[in-house]
Amino acid sequence: MLWDKHAQTIACNDSAEMALHLATEWQDFVKNPATLVPEALKEEISRLNEWLNQQITLKVYQVGLANSQQKYEKQLAKLFENLETLDDRLAQTRYLFGETITLSDFFLFPTLIRFESVYADLYKCNLKPLSEFKHLYRYMIDLYQQPAIQATVDIPYTKRFYYFSQPHLNPTRLVPVGPNLKWR
Repeated sequence: MLWDKHAQTIACNDSAEMALHLATEWQDFVKNPATLVPEALKEEISRLNEWLNQQITLKVYQVGLANSQQKYEKQLAKLFENLETLDDRLAQTRYLFGETITLSDFFLFPTLIRFESVYADLYKCNLKPLSEFKHLYRYMIDLYQQPAIQATVDIPYTKRFYYFSQPHLNPTRLVPVGPNLKWR
């Protein structure tokens, strides 16, 4: 969420919109500027990020917070169908838009990196392991192996955060020791 201190109100709570805005409008304020949204791809990146937000990131939460078996199974099936769509896309290319990392890659990465350590168990997104999506898994590992990206990943902290902050899903606040993540 982006908070407007002067107006004391929410300026934006759409993560796809905020990511696009930060990557394009705030370049003058960053130490290491990067072109994550090439002008020629801006509309496509915007559309894909919206899809990723709705059909992957938020879908994980819809699965985990479903209040009936029917809703859970419907959302789970849709999530894994969407992961299959991404896997097919990545069979043709290294990153979501070719050979160069874009904002869309950074937008998807956090969901993928948390998938096995948090979402599979806590949110019951365990229809099959992420590693069964050959191209999507390769893509996640490729991104993770880049030192600047790897430096942003703290799986133990992420697990503690999710398992402690979701008492309605984990009333004991026990944090699982596993899984043993082969890519770490």
